[in-house]
Amino acid sequence: IVACSKCKDCNVFLCDVHVQVHRRSKRKQQHTLMELHPDGGASGQVLVAPKCQIHTASELVKFCKTCAFLLCEVCVSKSSLHESHDVVDIGEAADSFKSQFTSRLAALA
Repeated sequence: IVACSKCKDCNVFLCDVHVQVHRRSKRKQQHTLMELHPDGGASGQVLVAPKCQIHTASELVKFCKTCAFLLCEVCVSKSSLHESHDVVDIGEAADSFKSQFTSRLAALA
């Protein structure tokens, strides 16, 4: 995921999509978003691993296909919520979504 902004109030990095979500949220409309600038790189964007909202120190590394929800290792190992669900590695899920997207795009051509 590529971050292009940082919310100074929440202290989180945001991608383009989540910048828009952040701005539309009534609770977060007054937050200060800081655009990231180049640090010697061409784009000025920072690659960040998304963090779990519940276990804030843990990165999201799994995907629950049943719920269509990203999970951290702690969510998977300590919660019974996704116990009987189809949980896969985030890379596998990304490859699957990419394949589906490519197929649908080809069908439009």
